[in-house]
Amino acid sequence: MKKLSDHGTIDEIITRIDMLREDSKPLWGKMNPAQMFTHLNRYMELTFGEIKLKRELGGILLSYFARKKLFTEEYLPKNMPTNPYFVIKDERNFEAEKFRLIEYVNKMEESGNTTFIGRHPFFGKLTPLEWERLTLVHFDHHLRQYGV
Repeated sequence: MKKLSDHGTIDEIITRIDMLREDSKPLWGKMNPAQMFTHLNRYMELTFGEIKLKRELGGILLSYFARKKLFTEEYLPKNMPTNPYFVIKDERNFEAEKFRLIEYVNKMEESGNTTFIGRHPFFGKLTPLEWERLTLVHFDHHLRQYGV
């Protein structure tokens, strides 16, 4: 499994982010690239414990089954429902959100998976290894959404 503390993994993520343009079109979904960057930035706020979200009822009921699937499947399914905090509908500044996201990616390399302290609104408490897996799969999901 790839590691967030591995410079090669971080370089790959940043290279893929850099391939996106403001006018890139998604292969699925409704977000434009700036909105997708904001979506991932908000996820990183949660991951690093900068924000806290209440646990979702659906997560309390279904997280055991979803967690098993998440950690055995290679990809996240397309068009999955998400917590309203992560739904971005307004226009965002592409360059500012991209810069912020790259800063978070570099922070991931510096910390490996040791500072992932947030509580996921669907999955609840995750181990650092589970946060790392979820983060890698989540980033890959949205970068594949744009064909990069």
